[in-house]
Amino acid sequence: MVHKAAWVALAAASLALAALSSPLVQQTGELKKGDQKELASLIGAALDPEKTKDAEKKNKAVTELRKFLEKAGKTRNSKDPLQGGLSLTADLSKALYDSADYKMAGKKLGEVVTTVLNPKQVAAKAPDKEDPMSYALWLPKAYRVDGDPYPLLLCLPGAKDGKAQTGETFLQDNWMDPALREKVLIAVVNLPEDQASWSEGQTAAGKPGGIAVTMRALRDVREKYAVDCDRIYICGREAGVAAAISIASKFPHIFAGAIGRAGDSGATPIDNFRGLPTFFAGAGAQAAEFEKKSKEAGYDNCTLKADGSDLDVLTWMTDHPRIANPVKVTLYPGKPIPSKAYWVKVQPTDVASGVAKVEAEIDRSKNTITITGNGIRQVTLMLNDVLVDLDKPVSVILNGTKQDALLPRSLEDMLDMMFNGFSEPGRVYVVRKDFDLPVAAK
Repeated sequence: MVHKAAWVALAAASLALAALSSPLVQQTGELKKGDQKELASLIGAALDPEKTKDAEKKNKAVTELRKFLEKAGKTRNSKDPLQGGLSLTADLSKALYDSADYKMAGKKLGEVVTTVLNPKQVAAKAPDKEDPMSYALWLPKAYRVDGDPYPLLLCLPGAKDGKAQTGETFLQDNWMDPALREKVLIAVVNLPEDQASWSEGQTAAGKPGGIAVTMRALRDVREKYAVDCDRIYICGREAGVAAAISIASKFPHIFAGAIGRAGDSGATPIDNFRGLPTFFAGAGAQAAEFEKKSKEAGYDNCTLKADGSDLDVLTWMTDHPRIANPVKVTLYPGKPIPSKAYWVKVQPTDVASGVAKVEAEIDRSKNTITITGNGIRQVTLMLNDVLVDLDKPVSVILNGTKQDALLPRSLEDMLDMMFNGFSEPGRVYVVRKDFDLPVAAK
């Protein structure tokens, strides 16, 4: 994949959800097919890791991209055509997806194949080598690298006979419905034997924990296969349910939803699930409490279905694509994660009492962004023209203090956020701005 470094660093919504969370304005692509293809090629060249190591090659690639955007943006902004080109949010998003060079990577369709994520470390057989990190993958028979992107189920299996169940074994007994297997990519993470680490970054021995292995597997799948970034669902079964919900809470902007089957939700708070719906089948008291608190918080996006089947899950997934650019964001940051949710990134500060929290809301009709927070020193906003009109001043209200800011789009910012994984297919940001957040008045 050409822009691989972006992930190394790391249909429309249902009407009910759209009314609650989606921006007031949506974009459709404006470029012709040939122009769209050229834009994808130019973005791929500008993000090519080999070119970015060579200053001359990088400058040439960026210059060619700039020329294209200036030409494409003339009708939108004749005085500053680059600004016009960078306002084509939908076209930029599609071009980022199309810039990838997906491969079959030696995999066979309609079969389960295991991929080792750290083959060099394993082959080295060094005393301090990492344990093998791997995942099992199911590719539908109709999958094509140049076809439409597929939804992805990223699965965390439970344990069998006291040991973490392997991905291949899991896929022999689960998600067997033919309709689901024809329409969805299924990746099953081989979790560490230390179950206590499934919701942690490391095991007690300092090896990669559940978070590290799961997100590394996700990165690898997205690099190699045609995945719809607005339809990535993390799913746990049995003991893997609590881990899946915990991981989802740390990366709410990446997943379209979180699913639990035949296991309870665990003790993860509902705090970061405003834009992240959940589905539980065969759960228990903790999931019931999770649903209750979701309603109390005004999220009301948790579904309980005791006898939920494969087809029930598929239907729920179809009805719940990710809202990539929500107008409301709630983030309870952690140490060190989560530090980001959608278009908001924060630097948390220790507070003597209370919990660090930030809430952000956009009113596009007034071109206003309202930020309220506690225990937060600084807020970084990453924006595009779906969220606000960047041709006009944006009013930013920070704990009651208002400031008007001109936020010109930046080609350099756009490429940097693509390269480092802040932007992705489904949403591309073209401006990044830091704001100090004053202490809230009591």
